[in-house]
Amino acid sequence: MSEASLWDYLKTVLPFKGHYSRIESDTSQGFPDVHYTVMGYSGTIELKFAHNPRALRPFSVRGLRKSQLDWIADEAAADGRVWICSQVGEQVFFLDGNLYWKQFNGYTVKQLEHFCEASWLRGVDIPTDLLYGILCNAVPSRVKKARQ
Repeated sequence: MSEASLWDYLKTVLPFKGHYSRIESDTSQGFPDVHYTVMGYSGTIELKFAHNPRALRPFSVRGLRKSQLDWIADEAAADGRVWICSQVGEQVFFLDGNLYWKQFNGYTVKQLEHFCEASWLRGVDIPTDLLYGILCNAVPSRVKKARQ
């Protein structure tokens, strides 16, 4: 499996009333894998697939690269929306990249479970309604509270 297979799967569970563009480009290093617009809310999704799902920290070796970390930091500073969709084994996690990009590579599976907005088992759960709510929420409540 790979990030490409994660994307092929994710397309089947994302809200169908959205527009999703898979980006494969070297023009902007670090730009996330997917740009989306759902009900007027736009953002990006970075895809990460754990090549060693049994590792204590599954993304410590092949996690977010420096260019991706820099891009997410700049986007978060401009109040843009960034999500990290990661897969470890059959479990999929949807994390708010604006909050957790710095620590993502060092997270254990337990930490991914704790900090994610949504998690589900691939092929078992179909989280379309949950993802619709997440993607249509321009500024999650946790971010709003942190800014107050």
